[in-house]
Amino acid sequence: LFDSLTDLAAQTFHTPIALISLVDRERQWFKACVGLDVDHTARDISFCQHAILSDQVFVVLDAAHDERFRDNPLVTGPPDIRFYAGAPLTTPGAYRLGTLCVIDTVSRETFTDAEASRLQAIAKSVMQALLLRLDSRERERIAVVADQQNRLLKLAEDMAGVGTWSWAVAADRTSWSDQVYRIHGYEP
Repeated sequence: LFDSLTDLAAQTFHTPIALISLVDRERQWFKACVGLDVDHTARDISFCQHAILSDQVFVVLDAAHDERFRDNPLVTGPPDIRFYAGAPLTTPGAYRLGTLCVIDTVSRETFTDAEASRLQAIAKSVMQALLLRLDSRERERIAVVADQQNRLLKLAEDMAGVGTWSWAVAADRTSWSDQVYRIHGYEP
């Protein structure tokens, strides 16, 4: 999904490079990437560190003539960045954790509000996909913890010779643990 969204961004904006980057204190790493053979760069030379400072799309039309970037090794050498547009990936709690960005080796004259809006729309899809992935992993983690707790409870019941039962009031259903069945002389 992330690769597809990155590819969509590259095709939409006709750029050879598109990235979903996540930024930490020391680096930016790429969750998905089109057009580069690296998986991270140092944060201090990243364009994305600037893009996460605002909720707006961050645009550099010609990095070679932009005072902030003209001496940047990503501009003076490969990948020879000239154009950059990055939309922040913002959590529901308003934390900007990275960007969806498109990059070109050719400068641009303009980047319209409509283009910025399209980039933000794709970035929102990226963020929704990230949140769904996190939610899925959290559910898996909860299931693993619940399974571990059930196994420990069963072990404790077996060792102590006691059992547990529960009653689901709404369904009027009673559940017994295996040990309760054994105490009463029934097979589970």
